[in-house]
Amino acid sequence: MTDKLKETVLQKVKKLLALAESDFEAEAESALLKAQELLLTHNLRIDDVNGLEEKEKVVDEKTIDSDTKNLAWYKKSIAIIIAKNMRCEIYMKRVCEGMRLNLIGLEEDVAIAKDMTEFTCRGVVSMWNKFKSENYSGTSKVKGITQIKNDYMQGFIDGLGEKFVKQVKEMALVVVKDALVTKKMRQKNTRKGSYSSGYKHSVNAEAYQTGKSDATFLGKNQFVGQNV
Repeated sequence: MTDKLKETVLQKVKKLLALAESDFEAEAESALLKAQELLLTHNLRIDDVNGLEEKEKVVDEKTIDSDTKNLAWYKKSIAIIIAKNMRCEIYMKRVCEGMRLNLIGLEEDVAIAKDMTEFTCRGVVSMWNKFKSENYSGTSKVKGITQIKNDYMQGFIDGLGEKFVKQVKEMALVVVKDALVTKKMRQKNTRKGSYSSGYKHSVNAEAYQTGKSDATFLGKNQFVGQNV
């Protein structure tokens, strides 16, 4: 890649990242995905966008902020999808309070994966609460509400996964973890982030389909102040 082309691409990514802060959900999501596409296609990283000097690759590890005592199954699934698409590894670590999800990746990749995971987890909780209030308000206890929530969450997860797969296929992207990341994960000698959730759908097809559709909307303005 020539210096001129690199500069052009980096300027585009910088503008797209600014658009990702938009109050319009569709615009924010589209900008974020396009920025990821450009970075992967041209083998560039966030450090390049920030104008940082080339530096030695550093493998970093970050903990995803969440409730360790009640680490919901859908949060694990979301984290696994995003980690895979951001060239990171993920594993569960036992602490005295319960379980934590840890990400391993190159510095810039793991930072983005952490932010995206926490943002998406806040988002899906926000959208589920909206769906519940619109369809099941006025009743303190709804029979089977836990299963309905699980149907919604599984729909969201399936939609999120399909969206990433579609983008990689359409743009002919190759998402490959750096060898240093793979090596670091092997050294951990711990359980990777894959598991059986035990989830069985679908008790409520409407909840599942709504969750799947809502995976398209990840506007940051919706989720401010929501608890992960």
